[in-house]
Parts: sequence; structure tokens; C-alpha cells
Amino acid sequence: MRKKKENTDVEILKTREIRKTFVMNQPFVPSYSALLAVKQGMLTVRYRFREYVVQSNSVMLLNRLVVFEFLEISEDAELLMVVIDNDFQNRVPMRFSKLDMIQYFATSPILQISFPENEFEEVWEIVRIMEKRQHQSQFPFTIDLLHTLLVAVSYMMAKQINENMPLKNPNESRREKLTVEFIRLLHVHFREQHNLNFYAERLGVTSKHLSENLKKVTGFTGRELINMALVCEAKVLLVNDNVKVAVVSDQLNFSDQFAFSKFFKRLTNSSPTEYSSSFSSI
Repeated sequence: MRKKKENTDVEILKTREIRKTFVMNQPFVPSYSALLAVKQGMLTVRYRFREYVVQSNSVMLLNRLVVFEFLEISEDAELLMVVIDNDFQNRVPMRFSKLDMIQYFATSPILQISFPENEFEEVWEIVRIMEKRQHQSQFPFTIDLLHTLLVAVSYMMAKQINENMPLKNPNESRREKLTVEFIRLLHVHFREQHNLNFYAERLGVTSKHLSENLKKVTGFTGRELINMALVCEAKVLLVNDNVKVAVVSDQLNFSDQFAFSKFFKRLTNSSPTEYSSSFSSI
């Protein structure tokens, strides 16, 4: 993701700018959070190791420091993206529980928040006003106005999440809590810790119990999730022309580059060098 403009903690991108910003089929790690509103058409993304199709009348959340990969944006797509500074939610008070939003996106089987058409039109109009106002530097309260409008969008998202979060029985809630805790640990330690036993011990459960619960919530075993995290990170590193395969292997704590190359090819059907070369002309 490109750098945000100076002197603002909120920036809005239109469809043409979004197409220029993101390279299809190239993993990236956004340094800022963002909301992507889809009014028309669709886009396909890979996020948390799974592919999702985001349809019209939906808002997608891009979490900072989580690997994303845009696979396709339809020709007829009409999009608006709100790029948000990391500290925005701490500076601007909101009364709803941010934890509910975090847990929704961490455990939901879908990436998008879908709105009824009339409610999405309201969200779209607010973001459209934000896009127009961000260019009016002569207006003395532009940043304050952008903050207020973004808070309004956040409340509309929170309302939709609250209405769509299903009631869960205690067993399901415990599974999802364990899954969220595992994902948080994984994001911190996966580069150094490839063994599921490490995470199970940290969470106070057996590796079998952990893997079975992860499978029920995410569709993947613990081993598969660790491997996917490693592959996603490797892809991000390999598209950098200045990073050698041996360096990536070392950063991801493989015994040597041959072990890393064997692992990477087994999961992607291409060698690290082949994968890196495929982006050298972009």
C-alpha cells in the first residue's frame, strides 16, 4: 500500500487509484488499516489463507500488518477505500465495543460486512462526501469533518455486525476464543516457532485439542495454519528484489535455504526463485 498523504490521518481512494495502488496476485502487508466499500461489481482477495469474493453493497476491512493478496477486481467495479492512520481509533472516542469488531473479523467465515441496499447507499454517500471534502484545503475543519464522518461509518458497521453476529453456545464460544488467542500468538511467533506444541503449551491445551478446535472454526488444522502463515510471509519477502532466498530462509528460521525451498515448493508448486522471478518485471 502506498504512503498516505502528509498532514492527514484519513485518506480516501477512488476506483482508479485503487487499481494503480495494488498489483494483482502479489501479496502485501498494509501498514495502515483501511475500509473498502464495494458499490458495484466484485473483487476476489486472499486473506488469512483463504479466498473470498466480496460482493456489492459490502464493506471489507483490511487489517494492518496482515498479509493480503488481491486476486481480481471486476471491470465494472465501483470502489471507495478509506485509509486510516494506526492511532485513529485511540484518538477518536467511540462508544461501541471495538473488541466485538475485532472478534467478528478474526472468527467470521466471511471477510465482508454486507448491508441492505438502502443502508449501504447511506454508507457510500458518507464516504463519497469524505472523498470530496479531503481535497478542500481551504476549509479550516477538514480533518475534524473527516473524523466525524468516519465515526458515523464505524457506527453503521458496528450496528450491522451486532445484528449479524449469531448467538453461540458456550462450546462454540470457547472454540472461537481459543482460535482468536492462537491467531494472535501465531502472528507474533510464527517466524521463529513452527511447532504446534509451542502454541498449545502457551494456551494450556494439548496440541491435539488445539488442532481439532482450529479445524472446526477455520477449516484448517494448526499445522496447516502455521504453514500458511510461513508461506504468506515468504511471498511478501520474495517479491522484494533486494532479498535473497537464503535471507528469507534465515528470517523464517529454517535450518537452511534448501529446507526452505523444499517447503515452499511443496506448498506452492514453484520454487522461491521461480516465484520471485515472476514479479521481477512488475
